[in-house]
Amino acid sequence: HECMLSGAASCAAESTVTGSPTGDEEALLQVSAPSTRASGAAKIVSADSAGTKKREADVCAQITYESKNVLPANAEAAGMQPPMIVGTDENIDPKFKEAGFDFTGIWWMRDNPVPEELVSFATATANSSTFPVLMEWFNSRSRLWSWLDDPIGWLLVKFYSVFEPNDPAYVDFTSSTYGEIQTFLTDFPLIWVDNWPFVYINDDEWLRPSNFKPGSLLPQTNYTLTRIVLGDGSPHPTFWPLFLEHTKTRPWSGEGVLGGKKMISMASDNYCLR
Repeated sequence: HECMLSGAASCAAESTVTGSPTGDEEALLQVSAPSTRASGAAKIVSADSAGTKKREADVCAQITYESKNVLPANAEAAGMQPPMIVGTDENIDPKFKEAGFDFTGIWWMRDNPVPEELVSFATATANSSTFPVLMEWFNSRSRLWSWLDDPIGWLLVKFYSVFEPNDPAYVDFTSSTYGEIQTFLTDFPLIWVDNWPFVYINDDEWLRPSNFKPGSLLPQTNYTLTRIVLGDGSPHPTFWPLFLEHTKTRPWSGEGVLGGKKMISMASDNYCLR
């Protein structure tokens, strides 16, 4: 939403949608969105504890950047803040590690038929370190998800923008090797999701099938959630080069640039800006 704010009340009247969508839900519903991008900057007036008003720097709701700059060292070399937050043992609930999970780093939705690329599990929480484990996954927050910078990518960004940034998606894990994403599309006419599993392959890959019930108009699809940046911010030795090749620009003439394709991420958790 593009709001020029002089105080918090200017957005209080806006309706919000609760419950964060998964990437699969947003892609399947393809909710129409406003044609204008929230690319203009807005100034937010805030107040300190003494009630003194102060003006923050210009902020954009979304940022676009070259894919290679999700690696923190590349972002630093480009003079920009890293556009994605690296998941670490410090910013992910320690109960995951106690339960045998390692979701640190940045993960690529490899072979996803939808123009969604990366996810970080930073800020994810767990209700327990023993099974069953419920993951709260804040995929709508800023710098935790990325889309390709193309028309469909921007449509998906607009869909995400109607949800509260702090509303989580949920994953039910019955073991350290299997879980299922909760979804409201199980009874949605013509979509009829059966389940969206998380299936462990190895420490750096999880299979993500999308299974549909008989009568659904949608085909079964799979993608592989693949770690490309490690928890210390370094590139994965195998999968980072594959990601760079995947996001290589392909001009009509001349050489393409590895990791040169543009991506989009949320840059603010302010609902009004979105």
